[in-house]
Amino acid sequence: MKEKIISISLVVIIFSNFLPIDRVFVDGPNYSYSNKDGSVTFTEFKGRDFEMMKRKVESYSQKTGNTDTTMYRLFKRNPLTFWRWGNYFISKRYRLPYKDWSEIKAIRGEIENKTGFQDF
Repeated sequence: MKEKIISISLVVIIFSNFLPIDRVFVDGPNYSYSNKDGSVTFTEFKGRDFEMMKRKVESYSQKTGNTDTTMYRLFKRNPLTFWRWGNYFISKRYRLPYKDWSEIKAIRGEIENKTGFQDF
């Protein structure tokens, strides 16, 4: 009986990583990114993806000459959301280093004039 429960659980976990379950949940992940000093921030949503974030950082580097182009993800991995485990290993966004937003905000402070490279 225990083997049956374990087998069923493993099947559910494996298949949940192949199905678009994230789209079903209203509280889907909020993918936000920032460089170390907060001069570039980006949030993914419909039509704005990870590749667009990379282009925005490249544009920032070219226009300002700033070499601070290492982006940090501002979202943590949640091991309880087993349907995202596949993304944790495959997706490029999870390969970025994690940094807490409060650390970046303390460096950046309040912005008075947005440069067009800050989403928040």
